[in-house]
Amino acid sequence: MKPITIWLFSLILLAQTFPRPAAAGGISSRDMLLDTVWQWEISRYNNDTQAVPGNPEKYTLAFRDDGTFRGLADCNRIRGKYTLSGSRIAVGSISSTR
Repeated sequence: MKPITIWLFSLILLAQTFPRPAAAGGISSRDMLLDTVWQWEISRYNNDTQAVPGNPEKYTLAFRDDGTFRGLADCNRIRGKYTLSGSRIAVGSISSTR
């Protein structure tokens, strides 16, 4: 599996544990998603192995209000589109520098 694939797989795992939308008066999942620069810290697999980046600052995602995201994957820039439905994030149309 290529490093970018592992990293994006980690994003999908993050989506599975993303907080549910807040009740009235709380912060919504959407607001928390948009106000944060996300960094890859660790991926844990069901065979008891894990992947940890040497430098988490090189693996980031920032989600924008217009349904797009931008980020870094080591020395590459990435971007794409996402949709947020409750506590689920779906990403697509991903492009990357080489």
